[in-house]
Amino acid sequence: MPEKNHLSIIAENQRRLDVMRAPYDPILGIGSPLERFDFWVTTEAVIKLPVSMKNSALIKGYLQADTLEAFCKKNFKKDHLAAFEHANTLLTQERVKHDFEFWAATSATIYDKDGTPTLFSLNRSQRQMLAEFEEDRLAGRPIRIILLKARQFGGSTLIQLYISWIQLFHKVRWNSAVCTTVENQAKHIRGMFTRMAVNHPHELMVVSLIPYEQSNKNKIIVDREGMLAIGSYEEPENLRGHTFHMLHASEVASWRDTDNRTGSEFLQSLRAAIPKRPYTMIALESTAKGVGNFFHKEWQAAKQKRSGYKPIFIPWFMIEEYMEVVPDYEAFIDRMDERSWELWSLGATLEGINWYRNWKESENYSDWQMCEEFPSNDIEAFTSSGQRIFNPKDVADMRELVSPPEFVGELKGDTLTGKESMRGLRFIDNGKGNLSVWAKPDNSIVVANRYAIFVDIGGRNPKADYSVIRVIDRYWMTEGEPPEFVATWRGHVDHDVLAWKAAQIATWYNKALLAIEDNSLEKKSDGSGHFFTIVDQLADHYDNLYTRTSPDAVREGVPAKYGFHTNSKTKKQIIDSLIKNLREKSYIERDVRALDEMDTFEQKPDGSVGAEDGCKDDMVITTAGAIWLATEHMDPPAVIDLESSGRRPGRKVIGEASI
Repeated sequence: MPEKNHLSIIAENQRRLDVMRAPYDPILGIGSPLERFDFWVTTEAVIKLPVSMKNSALIKGYLQADTLEAFCKKNFKKDHLAAFEHANTLLTQERVKHDFEFWAATSATIYDKDGTPTLFSLNRSQRQMLAEFEEDRLAGRPIRIILLKARQFGGSTLIQLYISWIQLFHKVRWNSAVCTTVENQAKHIRGMFTRMAVNHPHELMVVSLIPYEQSNKNKIIVDREGMLAIGSYEEPENLRGHTFHMLHASEVASWRDTDNRTGSEFLQSLRAAIPKRPYTMIALESTAKGVGNFFHKEWQAAKQKRSGYKPIFIPWFMIEEYMEVVPDYEAFIDRMDERSWELWSLGATLEGINWYRNWKESENYSDWQMCEEFPSNDIEAFTSSGQRIFNPKDVADMRELVSPPEFVGELKGDTLTGKESMRGLRFIDNGKGNLSVWAKPDNSIVVANRYAIFVDIGGRNPKADYSVIRVIDRYWMTEGEPPEFVATWRGHVDHDVLAWKAAQIATWYNKALLAIEDNSLEKKSDGSGHFFTIVDQLADHYDNLYTRTSPDAVREGVPAKYGFHTNSKTKKQIIDSLIKNLREKSYIERDVRALDEMDTFEQKPDGSVGAEDGCKDDMVITTAGAIWLATEHMDPPAVIDLESSGRRPGRKVIGEASI
């Protein structure tokens, strides 16, 4: 907790309140997020117009005089009053093309939360979004945003009316589509345009809609010839066969994969049909529905600047209604707990923190429920479990180090299984295999105990759990730096093929220590009452297998027990090791899939740990096993004959993190 300097905290709180409560008047142009200039209507009346209007021939003419009134007196001496009224009308007609906020506040009717018709005056959060839209539009770039919705602040309303504004005032024959999970949701969103059209001032533009080719689902804007189409993930046929320029895709995290289509493929087909041209727009918006799904992946890509989409998230404390008066600031500050100080550090006001605490108490919410319902950042928004095992912040920090693999393909040997499978090894880089490689084996120097591999056994069926093989490189521990994951194989295959595949990968990576989880392996009898698995067979041909029998016992003649046996004790052991190393950032993760699974790994009511319902944990278990091998089980790596090798391995740099 920070030192409680009451005066400085109160002063900072007042500054935050002043920002939140800053005057806003879209008619006068006060408080807009857009760059504006002063335009004097009379010597006593000034409005702030968007700077883009300076390029308008009409405005250039008006600016020849000190005021609009002076312009009319100079050029229309006898009829300057009528001219002044007409000039104001022309100014309004020109302004609505440049000033969305002005148009919305004077011409766009919506329903407020009570169902009362009202003109659309943007709140602070909507103005923040508008600034992102306008930055791209004015720069002549396609508009691409992804909105992570937390609360009902009106993000969908802004998106839909902004699309409408472009169709009405900027582009002719410019088609838009609304796509939601089910069609009724799309009809509701398009209803915003319908309400606006009915109430739109006729002196600016008569906005009429007629069915498109006798279709009640698709409408045409009369005189603008732009289409308004609706469709849904469940019934997409209505969106096929048309050319669209703008797409509003709502609640896309709810587009669940089916036997016929996947949400990601469907969305990609919609986006691919929209050209990358100025005034085109794609807006993806959704509440978070856990991690690892395609919306979460799209968000992470945008956040890490790996896509052309702008990520937009509005925390609860930026919404004005979530505030309650604090009667005594100093007493309140003295009672602030760790969570309150965390909210303060994120930018919340004391009034916001007071509301947050009172809501939590009155509704009997847990900490995770508050994070889920009223997230302060995107990490909290994607929180999907109240009993998460891994700290969300630790997972988020590690995400800064992930990157796409350098190679994707398969490792092939002379045969599929058997000892010959480990000969003639060659990597087939085809971009579509199950083996992702960030760094191929390094043979430039000799390092003892360098690579470790852990294998988790899954099912053969494509709908079953995945089998996973993970490779971690320990070279950097010789220089006091963390080990890093360099390869992942993830797929479905018969267990015997998986074991030999793991041996192939281990052989490729300089005969790495290979630990195969043996609980799921089929056991066969040798006819004498003893049972063996494929791992026991593998031991005859691969000499660096993990054994759970102590070396002393083996030396005394006790048969070695190969393979890692998972039970409640050993599972806790490796998970605890992963928690510690994740927290201390003492390893480097490359594969985002492992972090996605960590975000849905939870403690169950019976005390066990595992994936949230509907999610996987194969990557978590394999990662935990590999980390335990690398940091707690194996002898330290040792460089052998470094000088004769003549070189030191190098690491890539991703962002500002050396990896």
